[in-house]
Amino acid sequence: MTFYRRVRMIVRIIIFLSSPFFFSWFTHSFPASSEPSRPFPDWLPMARGAMWFMVLLFTLAPFYFERLYMGVAEPYLRARGRDPEDVGLWQGIVMGGMGPMIAFILFVFGSEPGDVYATSAIAVVNFGFWTYRYRNVFQSLV
Repeated sequence: MTFYRRVRMIVRIIIFLSSPFFFSWFTHSFPASSEPSRPFPDWLPMARGAMWFMVLLFTLAPFYFERLYMGVAEPYLRARGRDPEDVGLWQGIVMGGMGPMIAFILFVFGSEPGDVYATSAIAVVNFGFWTYRYRNVFQSLV
């Protein structure tokens, strides 16, 4: 792995690992969170259900993609100069960070702040799992 690629991956990982903390902090300091009488859009309950489905999907999908990267697509990735373990780590971290982003967008439209906090907690556990699972890749970056 080249130096430029390592630095780029480290910066991306730091951004995604810090995103749940940023969204939780910004939700807490957002002025609309202290405004309980805001009118809620009619589509918000359905969007919250879809958000929780997507959080579940983004939490479980990296396991499927990991099997794909380590099995069928491994020779293809190695022929292109990519390490399947790098791809697996990146996939787990990116998909784990999508939940707080979606919850924050719904919070801006009037959803509960608890959704952002809960998805952030799920994302932190998810990040811990994937960084531990691919700790050899994570340690080789540093």
